[in-house]
Amino acid sequence: MTARLREHAVTLVLVVALVALVVVLGARFLGRDHADRAPVLVAARQAATTFFGLDHRTVSKDVARMVRLSTGDFKREYSSRQAKIVADVEAQQIVAKPTVPDDGAAVEYLTDRRARVLVSVDLERSAKGGEAVRQQYRAQVRLARVDGRWLVSDIKQVG
Repeated sequence: MTARLREHAVTLVLVVALVALVVVLGARFLGRDHADRAPVLVAARQAATTFFGLDHRTVSKDVARMVRLSTGDFKREYSSRQAKIVADVEAQQIVAKPTVPDDGAAVEYLTDRRARVLVSVDLERSAKGGEAVRQQYRAQVRLARVDGRWLVSDIKQVG
């Protein structure tokens, strides 16, 4: 085997090895990425349906559930408005039924400790003496990992 042929053979082996390494690492990264996103998407969907879902017959429990799913400043602010939310929902006899479509949540940003998820919420809302109204909301749900759980650190309506 000539020196030139040997050089080509070594180069070919190195290229094949590099391609194999990229494929293996890429598959591992993509698989891990998908696995990391799943609990974040579940938490964001639950947060959005809990946040938008209020029923005058169960509003105290509804609001308490949202507080349990929250952390930080958002938890403090939401908790401080808890009595007003309950009073308003009961006075207006609001029933708000949210649904998140199967493809209605997408991770926008994700680290080991923080996440930002866009969630599409379809809401059917009725109040005392009125007909049900259908509305669509787009929410940005910010999550923080606290003691292994993803909790809401903020929810904002977007778009």
